[in-house]
Amino acid sequence: MKLIKIIVIVLSIMLIAIAVIRVVDPSRFHQIEGDWARKYGYYDFAVEQYTASIHLNANNAGAFNSRGVASYYQGYFERALQDYNKAIGLDPQYALAIKNRALVNLALGRAIAAKKDYELACTFGRCENFSRLCSELEQRCKHGDCTVIQEAAKVGLCNQQ
Repeated sequence: MKLIKIIVIVLSIMLIAIAVIRVVDPSRFHQIEGDWARKYGYYDFAVEQYTASIHLNANNAGAFNSRGVASYYQGYFERALQDYNKAIGLDPQYALAIKNRALVNLALGRAIAAKKDYELACTFGRCENFSRLCSELEQRCKHGDCTVIQEAAKVGLCNQQ
């Protein structure tokens, strides 16, 4: 019985918080919905929510970055690149967007641009390796497409074996 009361209280607080966010900052509400959709793989819905957020606040760099991530996971690399560029245009020190742009540039075979973005992201505290993407590129190479991994290896982003 006590557990049920706690659950009801927690759910009530969550519903109130959602209502407040929706009224106070509808743009943020859509961004949160997009984050949840993206987390569970509903990328089309996530893109719709981020787009709604952007329509309400065209200066929301986070929404552009997040929409870029959803597009990236859908395989729409050029669209993702446009969103990352817009996010960085709004906030030139947005390290996460710069790092994401590095990843999409690498996926597009633009290793030199990826390396520049990686180094720039590092200057803003986002020094991460590309191990996951490099693993994906190695798998592509096993199936005959070695161009991107070779370019990444040339600029020192991936170690080709």
